[in-house]
Amino acid sequence: MSLGKAVGNKTAPDLQNGPTTAPAVAVLGASAKPERYSYKAVEMLKSQGYRVFPVHPALAEIQGLPVFKRMTDIPGRLDTITVYVSPERSAALRGEFLKIRPRRVIFNPGAENTDLANALQKAGIEVLNACTLVMLTTGQFAPPGPLKPLQACVECIPCFLRQAEEAIGMTGQSAENSQVLLREISGLVSSCSLGANPPLVSQKIQRLIRERTGCKDPYRRMKADLNRKALEMLPELKKRIPAGMPAQEAAVRMAIGGNILDAGAKSGLQLTESLNALARSFTQPLKGDWAGFFARAAKARRILLLADNAGEIVFDRPLIEMLLPEKVTVAVRGRPVINDATMEDARAAGICDLVPVIDNGSDAPGTVLEDCSPAFGDVFANSELVIAKGQGNYETLCAVEKPIFFLFQVKCPVIAAHAGAAMGTLLVWQTRQAEDVNRLEIGKAGGAKHV
Repeated sequence: MSLGKAVGNKTAPDLQNGPTTAPAVAVLGASAKPERYSYKAVEMLKSQGYRVFPVHPALAEIQGLPVFKRMTDIPGRLDTITVYVSPERSAALRGEFLKIRPRRVIFNPGAENTDLANALQKAGIEVLNACTLVMLTTGQFAPPGPLKPLQACVECIPCFLRQAEEAIGMTGQSAENSQVLLREISGLVSSCSLGANPPLVSQKIQRLIRERTGCKDPYRRMKADLNRKALEMLPELKKRIPAGMPAQEAAVRMAIGGNILDAGAKSGLQLTESLNALARSFTQPLKGDWAGFFARAAKARRILLLADNAGEIVFDRPLIEMLLPEKVTVAVRGRPVINDATMEDARAAGICDLVPVIDNGSDAPGTVLEDCSPAFGDVFANSELVIAKGQGNYETLCAVEKPIFFLFQVKCPVIAAHAGAAMGTLLVWQTRQAEDVNRLEIGKAGGAKHV
């Protein structure tokens, strides 16, 4: 049924009850019998203003709403599919679920399907085993609003101070001078609003350290060691890719797993230990739609990759090569900050030999668009897809309205809660704009009616 096809004297969108901006919900296994829970779900969803799409192969209308024989016949993008069919029936519809890619699938009591749920979660779709009626009654059904930028909280303070102590230690200051500077930084941290973006607080701390110590790049020696170590490890790491693992998945895992060198350098990991730690990225939990990421990248003509740390940038090379270098531009920090990659690190890692590399003009340990250069801003704005590496880029860009895929390892409990992922997870996280484009492209390729 097309958007404009008439049903009686109304068009299909009119009969879906809610306004066109309301979330769209498909009720799989909707019933025309008032005593059935699926009937009550349609009734309650209508009463709360959702756009409701009943799905049943043999019915024509339920509660005045047109019924769709297949989920793929539903026009527009679905926010939620609530399931009231048996596990055997939903298993047969796995292809439809993956083609549609709703934000969320709810398996109501008796409809739970573990195998399908695992497949959906692997594709980056939220899955719940819950009762739709209870969720609607208790106010838990409503989808989240626009994602808010990540804000500093009390839990961030020890991290700020640890980071400061580490940076000061690398400048060769005396114990007395270090204590004086740490007290000044403590005052700076206490004066910052807890609602501030964490990388902006870190930027102020690192600027103060450079100003007081006269050291322009406290981490320079560490970064050089990280780059050297990573270049030695990359060929060996490639040999450890598990047999049968898709090359694209392996490239994503290596790009994210390279972040282990950040912690490794600080804990004094030796080469063999670091290699073993990196190899574990092939078996660690990977959450998110890495296949959808590559499908989106294949359609993009201009891709901007925002690098994260020195050393780690070496492990971006297999990913860049797989994305086709002629489409990719890599961006690094404009000036040294912590162990984030700069142009010097991009050259050492061989990235400048692969693709164009630009700097963002900023010394924030993230991508604060307002602090970046106009030249970088133009490249960012004109890129059809942005790939943002590391937690700092997630912290600064997660609420930006642009197709962005974030690739990082979750190492902070605050970020874990914000992104909805467990500590230690390798995460492929996408903005809603990236999800929207993905669904549209998948719909075109597979014949689903997405707009």
